Amino acid sequence: MSIKSIIERINKSTELSEKYNDILAQIYLQIPSGSCEGCAKCCSESVNVSLVELANIINNGIVKMSDSESDKLNKRLIKFYLTEWIKPNACPFLDDEKKCTIYDVRPLPCRVFGTPTQDAYEENYKRIRKQNLTFAKSLYTYEGIKLSTDVLTKKIDFCNDFVPERRLDMETVDELYSKLINLDGKLFFDGIIEEPLINGDLVSWMLEFLVEDAIENKKTNPAVNSINGFEQGLSKSLLYDLKIALSKSI
Repeated sequence: MSIKSIIERINKSTELSEKYNDILAQIYLQIPSGSCEGCAKCCSESVNVSLVELANIINNGIVKMSDSESDKLNKRLIKFYLTEWIKPNACPFLDDEKKCTIYDVRPLPCRVFGTPTQDAYEENYKRIRKQNLTFAKSLYTYEGIKLSTDVLTKKIDFCNDFVPERRLDMETVDELYSKLINLDGKLFFDGIIEEPLINGDLVSWMLEFLVEDAIENKKTNPAVNSINGFEQGLSKSLLYDLKIALSKSI
């Protein structure tokens, strides 16, 4: 099942859509607020999101952008996706002034950052580091790509500039993510998705949605050569092939 069809199914039932968004809002309310200097140093990766979060980002964030804003975002998404195995990049949802273009609908990892205790933060980094090493081995085995040292060892430093109302321990943070997983589980039991899908990469899922949207719009508007900056003939498989080729050329 395509990402676009899942988003459309979520939107089809206003009752269900509102239920998912209400639960999502309740999860977000459990995250302590705080003061942030807005340096955007933490915005340097593509975070994992749930399907309900993705639908919220698209329906209450992306659709409100102007054509110019959408075009710039799409170019940043493609650039990030193609080069993420070569070098660390800023989050493509940051604009030229380092402002988050989806701040009001940003996903849980962005909202949680800065709130854990330093011990919890370091514990989570060790877990992510282990996952990255496993991924790097798999990427080398199946694609022959060796991740650059900068990518493999990248670490976002613990933020001392963000001051939360209170600190969260790792158990509390894990509980928040578990609630997101359970929320996506409701999609399966409500018949929205045919098989469970848990926490996808935001950039990859966004590109998949946008490419599918462009292809669908092309069918209804055959005279148009591009839709929202996506040229005719562009596909997720083509983007992946380009990503592989670029990563091997470095």
